[in-house]
Amino acid sequence: MFLDRLEYLAAGGRLSKTGAFFGDMLRMKPIVSPMAEGANKVGVVRNRDEQVRFALAALERSLQQGEKAFIMLEYSDNKSWVEEVKSELAQRYEEARIIVHPLSLTSGAHMGPGTWAVAFLPDIQ
Repeated sequence: MFLDRLEYLAAGGRLSKTGAFFGDMLRMKPIVSPMAEGANKVGVVRNRDEQVRFALAALERSLQQGEKAFIMLEYSDNKSWVEEVKSELAQRYEEARIIVHPLSLTSGAHMGPGTWAVAFLPDIQ
């Protein structure tokens, strides 16, 4: 999951208000991934281009170009931008089934506007 602003994590008590203030001021955008023990921060980037590069690198570690796979992109208030990401993925992974779906209301409320996510599963034979 790629967050745009930290103020919503602070409002929900998941981050200090001071930490959120300085993170937003320095344009630090955390990347969070669900793990068995809970959500973990797996990276930090400064802008959307870096978010996309991070997502592409994660996909490239697990999927081969041309491989059949299922890729789901999720959006908050940024559907048109996420559709652009979908177009880029469709060029790289022509055999993949790629869908765009809204984030859950709970996720959107805790992570705020600008949040988006990518999930994927290689083709299971």
